[in-house]
Amino acid sequence: MQKNTSKNSQKGEKIFIIFCLLLVISTFIAQFIMIDSAYNQKASKTLRLEGSKVISNQNIKSVGFIDSRKNTLEIMIITPYIPSLPKVNLFQNGELVNDFTYPNVKLKVKPGDKITIDNTSYDLNIKFELLASADLKLKNNTINVQKGMQKTIRVY
Repeated sequence: MQKNTSKNSQKGEKIFIIFCLLLVISTFIAQFIMIDSAYNQKASKTLRLEGSKVISNQNIKSVGFIDSRKNTLEIMIITPYIPSLPKVNLFQNGELVNDFTYPNVKLKVKPGDKITIDNTSYDLNIKFELLASADLKLKNNTINVQKGMQKTIRVY
């Protein structure tokens, strides 16, 4: 009886070891197959759902320019050595909308809006650069706001 159980346990151990070896070998083979991107695209459900890497073709022309900055006006401080001006207020049509805590401010504007930069809190002459989106027009791209003054611009 003892011999039968030891033979059965030895057979079971051999079968278990062979099974583990086959499992390891098949895992390595599957990993090497997955290196090939064509097989990977066919086998991967994620790639089928989300898409795969786009290989750009230089012969394909884009369908048109998409401007995501529509109706935007960016105002930047260009006076040297001034990283921020938190007391310079920015008004849009008479309402306070922002300040210059950061050197760049972006606004959503419409043609006809009046933008006022209020520099009454500082004794500095400050120069600003204005970048309007393609659908907007400005008379000047740079403005100087004198110390203690306000400057109003109109968007066309």
